[in-house]
Amino acid sequence: MDRTDAVRKKLQEMAEPAYRDFSAALVPGCANMLGVRLPLLRKLAKALDEESVTALLAEEKEIYFEETMLKGMLIASRRMPLEKRLELTAWFLPRIVNWSLCDSFCVSFHPKQEEREPLWQFFSPYAAAQEEFFVRFAVVMAMDHYLGKEDLPRTLGLLKAANTGAGYYARMGVAWAVSMAYVRYPAETLPLLQNRELDEETTTLAVKKICESRKTDQTQKNFLKTLKYTEKEETV
Repeated sequence: MDRTDAVRKKLQEMAEPAYRDFSAALVPGCANMLGVRLPLLRKLAKALDEESVTALLAEEKEIYFEETMLKGMLIASRRMPLEKRLELTAWFLPRIVNWSLCDSFCVSFHPKQEEREPLWQFFSPYAAAQEEFFVRFAVVMAMDHYLGKEDLPRTLGLLKAANTGAGYYARMGVAWAVSMAYVRYPAETLPLLQNRELDEETTTLAVKKICESRKTDQTQKNFLKTLKYTEKEETV
């Protein structure tokens, strides 16, 4: 048994059918899910030896959803030069075909201070891509790692310029990021919504998510609900 097959066997052993059935219902188009919980995948990513990591990342095709997820975790979190990490990230991006792969991949990054600027320069152009999950990748990376006060202006600029026309999950990614920015910095983020600097559906989705947050007080919620968006959009 080669190392890739050994990892697949381990994934099979970690699978929970009931968890698979629950999770697959939340991830559209994911028929190849085994049902391995994320903490177990992260634990496995840390435990794999270098030979197994090399073998996995050399494999062009994946059999299981969790195998793809594991590759993303390895690329984002294993110790390696940034240049190599970015090269592998570009290779991995076409494999992101749902929100779960995208969001777990993004949150697995832990950039060092000296890596923050080259990492931003790498991912930020993807916000203008035509591919739905390329756009989501860029906005979720900005949300996860560049939402501090010093990065806020360029992150809001990225969200404003993102190609939300690429698809629903691109729009939802922008809306999610805007809602997180608003909770932290309401005064700075409000113009994106109040001045309609985002498309109407994304504005609606963002307002909805902000109003669902327990960190948003009722006065803010009442004001946000007065923003101009149609009755049809309000039900999205």
